[in-house]
Amino acid sequence: MAGSTARSSVVRFCTWLLTAIFAIGLVGAASIVVSGWLIDGVEQANGSRRNAVERSALGDYFGAVSAIFSGLALLLLVTALLYQQRELRLQRTELALQREELAASRNELRRSAEADMRSLRVQLTQMAMADPALAAVWTTHHDEPDPAARRHLFANLIFSHFVLARS
Repeated sequence: MAGSTARSSVVRFCTWLLTAIFAIGLVGAASIVVSGWLIDGVEQANGSRRNAVERSALGDYFGAVSAIFSGLALLLLVTALLYQQRELRLQRTELALQREELAASRNELRRSAEADMRSLRVQLTQMAMADPALAAVWTTHHDEPDPAARRHLFANLIFSHFVLARS
């Protein structure tokens, strides 16, 4: 299990790394193509290559700074994506834990309701044992004397307790 998780993490990292390298290469190739197209346009607009070279000398002072900021922007973008992936993984884990907790809570509520039903049955049987008029409603043994009916109710109470305790 741990080896599988480690292997999965390595595969994900390699996938991200290859994707980043591919994206950098794609951006670099697009930059070269666009730069050639722009240089040709500047030469045509200014009349000659010499004029374009003189005017672009000023822009060359900022070329290195632009490259540094572009690299930093790409690095920050990749870092932000990695943090976002980590946060999403943590959120999925927390949601799974919440689902488990809700299932446990639902089971506990079911057990509580069953215990309440058992308690109610015990109370009803005790009321029938205490009052012969209520015992007549509870049982079908109307021709038995009161002590015998009460014994049957008590036996029913004990039997119900054993059956409900096993479930």
